[in-house]
Amino acid sequence: YEGNPLFEGLPSEVYRDRFHIYLDDISKLPETETAVGEIAGVAWTKSAPEIAEGFTVIRNVAGAVAVILVIILLAVSLFIIANTVKVTIFSRRMEINIMKSVGATNGFVRVPFIVEGIIIGIIAGVISATVLYFAYDQLIVVVYSLVPWLAVVDIQPFVVPLYGAYV
Repeated sequence: YEGNPLFEGLPSEVYRDRFHIYLDDISKLPETETAVGEIAGVAWTKSAPEIAEGFTVIRNVAGAVAVILVIILLAVSLFIIANTVKVTIFSRRMEINIMKSVGATNGFVRVPFIVEGIIIGIIAGVISATVLYFAYDQLIVVVYSLVPWLAVVDIQPFVVPLYGAYV
């Protein structure tokens, strides 16, 4: 404000410098506020430890719920995969019996199932990655129209790694 004639008659206390302090560890909020308040020249400090603690509790609960959901989804996935294998073996029991009766080893019987699983997995991965890519682009358009101030991650730099991960 120095040199500006509009501010010449005002005392310097009117336009004090302001600082925002961001903490990595929210548990140190009260002692940080106290320490900053004791620094010479600091007029006042403002923080809301109750709100910060509330956000911390919400974050911890959301993390616990996410872990529980992942465990449940993992168990359901394993159950579905096990049942799919059983149904596939049951539906092809005649084919397996014919292969066994002509002298096929266990490894020779497994190879067609493994190859078929790999091919179906690759096709499913490509299809799901493509659907995800186009659905995300459409979702971004909708989100930007509803909440224009929200920063959304651009997926373009991650397209190739996503395809690799899904395949």
